Amino acid sequence: MQVKKKLTIVSVSGIHNFIGGAETFNSELCNGLIHRGHRVINLFATLSKNETKHLISDNMFFYELGKLNLFDLNIKGMINLIFELKKIVKTYKPDILYLHLYLPPLAVAIFSNQFQLPKVVHTYGVWHKEFASVNNEGRYMKNRLTKLKYHLGLVARIFFQKLMLNKADGIIALSNFHKNQIVSNLGIKRNKIRIIGGGVNQKNFFPPTKNKDQVKKSLGFSKKKLVCIVSRIEPRKGIIEAIKAMSIVNEDEDASLLIISPHYDCTFLHYLSSCYEAVSKYQLGGKVFFKTGLSNEQLRPYYQMSDCFLMSSVALETFGLTIIEAMKSGTVVIGSKSGNIGELVKAVDPRLVVNKPTPASFAKTILDFFNFSSREKSEIYKKSVNIAKTFDWNVKSKELENYFYQIIDGFHL
Repeated sequence: MQVKKKLTIVSVSGIHNFIGGAETFNSELCNGLIHRGHRVINLFATLSKNETKHLISDNMFFYELGKLNLFDLNIKGMINLIFELKKIVKTYKPDILYLHLYLPPLAVAIFSNQFQLPKVVHTYGVWHKEFASVNNEGRYMKNRLTKLKYHLGLVARIFFQKLMLNKADGIIALSNFHKNQIVSNLGIKRNKIRIIGGGVNQKNFFPPTKNKDQVKKSLGFSKKKLVCIVSRIEPRKGIIEAIKAMSIVNEDEDASLLIISPHYDCTFLHYLSSCYEAVSKYQLGGKVFFKTGLSNEQLRPYYQMSDCFLMSSVALETFGLTIIEAMKSGTVVIGSKSGNIGELVKAVDPRLVVNKPTPASFAKTILDFFNFSSREKSEIYKKSVNIAKTFDWNVKSKELENYFYQIIDGFHL
């Protein structure tokens, strides 16, 4: 049996908005490759005002693309990024380029003739769909310039996505839903896309050693029922729908809602304000709590103490990494059918899938679960944990390693 050579991989990431699931995917998969004996050179590209570059360590570089313009492009910054990447390629002589998110792979795609190397693009969503979900009010605005910018932004993203993905030698999607989105929206051939889903770090997430009430007490919460959400605060995550749902739940059950976000994105501060207004409107003061900035280790006990985890997304959920984290922490997940959520939740129990992402539907499913028998809950808890065990970053990094070998072999034929 032939022993395959260890690879040198240059991973190029756009971390200006590299938070939550995407950040976890990048760090866990790259760490997994390193643990398997491969060398990973990280080039992080951000979008700040200062075009400076910093050597962080002997295998990690940080480069700033510069201030954005209308189409999220800074030509000078992207050209400079290519020059920086050329230096790294010359120094480390990599076997493959591993590109994340939008701008870095786009820059490499535009200047692809500069690199005689196979390129794999790891996508985390469909760019123009995400842009539309954030800026869809633009198409309805009376201001003609705003409407024009919105539609030009959509057209530009569709064009550049197609350019980027067509020039890639391989594409990674997170789920069947995500793959179908790429194929149907961008016309990319199915056989060019490999699905590599998310995983969970077994050291960071595991069921509680104490019962949930004890964990609640240790974190300053009462024994009443607790529903948890871990999500960015933005419209497509359905946070206001969840708050409204809790007002309905509280008509029958004294329960609280805990909303944990990685950070509060300034883009959605108006939406965060609307969330606070909803709490006030539905008289849920003292029953809805917001927390931010928790590490994985700090996050674990919040998963563990929750009576259920709610995935309330109303659109574009390509994987749903927090579902796996919650399951592995011994907490039952209730989720909408948005994106890949329904597929993950249905595997545990179809009754936990919310067919319509409305407050009334979320509330009904939560109350139904609260009324399950102890035996039913126990069986669902066990099944959740067992299913989560099959999503392991070590397994996913092995899948990525095999995909890299396949792409490299095909490139050199």
